[in-house]
Amino acid sequence: MELNDKNNGLTLIEITSPKIRPNGSKRNMGLFRCDCGDESIKTIYSVKVGCIKNCMSCSRKISSKKKKTHGKTSHPLYRKWADMKKRCYNPNVDRYKNYGGLGIKVCDSWKNNFSDFYEWSIKNGWKIGLTIERDNLNKDYCPSNCRFISMKDQGFNKRNTFFVEFEGKEISLSKLLMINEKSNRYSTIWHGIKKGKSMSYYIDKYSLTK
Repeated sequence: MELNDKNNGLTLIEITSPKIRPNGSKRNMGLFRCDCGDESIKTIYSVKVGCIKNCMSCSRKISSKKKKTHGKTSHPLYRKWADMKKRCYNPNVDRYKNYGGLGIKVCDSWKNNFSDFYEWSIKNGWKIGLTIERDNLNKDYCPSNCRFISMKDQGFNKRNTFFVEFEGKEISLSKLLMINEKSNRYSTIWHGIKKGKSMSYYIDKYSLTK
């Protein structure tokens, strides 16, 4: 490099005395001015090839920005966030076929920002033992379509779950019967409805409540 040559954020402003290594070889040194105004002596070759790009202070700031800023990679929600994205975007994951393979995605605000997902989760009832669930299984992971429920309740909301109408709302037949302690009636009701009987008939017959 010649005087006033610039590489990355450093400009050579003075050739200084070389540094003598223990084996007697020399390292050409120079005084460099960083874009921030800081001046420091550095190895000319290291600056020339790009091993050193800025002053120490600027290098630390740049490095800090590149690191994850939320500091929560060990939090249980981080694992849920990562797994959610794998299901939707990694074809090598077993469950991808039921998520990304069917076109299910993660909304941009969650996909690109763990902090947004974390804050929403805390505000919407997450606690240890709960899992994230989509209300509409044909829609994406996003704030308006997700909630936290127990693993047991998640079993009542799968693509092959049989839903019935109860008090104007849809509910898993398995869950309704479990609440009423009549799980042994599942097969009878399922087959009856498939043959044309109404759910109201079984609600009255077995005195189902919620």
